[in-house]
This record gives sequence, C-alpha cells and structure tokens, in this order.
Amino acid sequence: MTPLQPSSEVPPPPRPKELPPLPAVLHQLSLPPEAEGYVEVAAKYLNRRRGPERQWLEEDIKLRYFFGGLGVALIREPSGLVVVAAYDLWATKEADLSAALAHLSPEQRRRVVFAFPDRWGEQDSAITSVFPNAD
Repeated sequence: MTPLQPSSEVPPPPRPKELPPLPAVLHQLSLPPEAEGYVEVAAKYLNRRRGPERQWLEEDIKLRYFFGGLGVALIREPSGLVVVAAYDLWATKEADLSAALAHLSPEQRRRVVFAFPDRWGEQDSAITSVFPNAD
C-alpha cells in the first residue's frame, strides 16, 4: 500500500454530490474526517508534514476529492491554488468554458493552468502537483 492510493486502513469517503462554489480556494475547503486521515497518512509517508509542501499535498488531495474526473482551470495565488472553473471534459463546449472564464482579468487569464485530476478513490490515482517545482 502507498498512501497515495486508498487502502483498507484509510478508505476513501464518497465524493460530495455538489461542487463547492467557484472560485474555490483549495486551502480553505474542508475535507471530511476520513479524508483528513488520508492526508495525515500521505503527509507522514511523503515527509510533508508542514510548510508549503504540506499545503501542496492538501491541495492535491482536495483537488481530487472535490473535482476529480472534471477538467479544472486553476490559478496559483499567494493563498494557494484557486479553482476558477470546473467542467465536464466530454459535455462542455468551448463557448461555455470561455464564459466560465470571462470574469477573470486579462492578467489572471494569462496565469490559468488547466488540470484533469483523477477521480477520488480510483486505485490508479496518483497525487501530482500542477506545478513542477512543488514535488
């Protein structure tokens, strides 16, 4: 078992039925106690118990928990990763995605990164950061 995958020790809680309101600052979202246990196991295993590395780990897990299986548009702010749009990869049209990003300033649009997090609880999932220097 690796802490990056669900196990019998820390079973994955079900994904929430509704998405958090957008924009969503990942650092401010609360996980259920079961998922917090998963964060603790992963933090210990990866030695990311505090500081920016811990925040990146929590953000990666929250991204998978709340938005797994969806496409997301992210911006890195001083407070952490912010999900500014979430969309179904197969059902969303380009015009709909453009409309979802229309509220962003030109400077913010230049900083948007698109990610496609795995669904929470899938056995082949891995925690990866959307920023290469975060690992």
